[in-house]
Amino acid sequence: MLKDLQHRFLAQILGDKEQNFQQKIVKQGEISNDFRLQIYSNAYHSRLRECIETDHEVLGIYLGDDWFEQMVRGYIQKNPSNYTSLRHFADKLPEYLRLNEPFSDHPLIHELALFERTLLAAFDAKDTTAANREDLIALPPDRWPGLIMKLHPSARIMTTRYNTIEIWQALKMHIAGQDVDIPHAIETVETDWLIWRNQDRLTEFKSLNQAEHSLVSTLLAEQPFAEVCQLMATYYPPADLEVQILDHIYDLLDKQLIEFG
Repeated sequence: MLKDLQHRFLAQILGDKEQNFQQKIVKQGEISNDFRLQIYSNAYHSRLRECIETDHEVLGIYLGDDWFEQMVRGYIQKNPSNYTSLRHFADKLPEYLRLNEPFSDHPLIHELALFERTLLAAFDAKDTTAANREDLIALPPDRWPGLIMKLHPSARIMTTRYNTIEIWQALKMHIAGQDVDIPHAIETVETDWLIWRNQDRLTEFKSLNQAEHSLVSTLLAEQPFAEVCQLMATYYPPADLEVQILDHIYDLLDKQLIEFG
């Protein structure tokens, strides 16, 4: 009974005006039941809007006021909050933007939202103890073939097909008060990005070439080092293979992104 009443109350807040629901509300004071429901509805939408605005500051600037409001209302209608915490409320926002007009007509908007959510996920990842170069060098030779190098839990890969990151960087500079030109959205060569949280608890990102992308993907899949070497052999000649692999691994170690399994 209570659960049913709660669902009906939420439906009212979301705009499904059930005629006889008013009978469930006890009259108090001079304020009408309709007005009291509207207060709850406004507060609900305002809090969820604030959540999206906080999580997606750059996206909000890029969309402008009108489209941002349209996005917020449409998203809340399709994805009412199912969490006691608002941290994950907007997790489905990139997919909403990809599938729903007018936003789906501009694929960069989806990528921009996805990039901001990936940064949030990287920032919130749990802490682990990272390895360093000395740890790697100290390993006995017989352990290397089966060695599992795990990437830090914050590590993510994202692929862009537009100049999304360039626009995001320009908008961040604009928000910070710098006088910069915001690039127009253009389709570019497909680019893979590594996104992570550094030891100062700041999110970072870098573009990956094909070899780097394959290496990071293999490490994310927690494949043994022998498999990593076999994969990297498709990118480098035998004479350069060992040096190139170590260079890539050392770069990840220096970023404190590797732990040994």
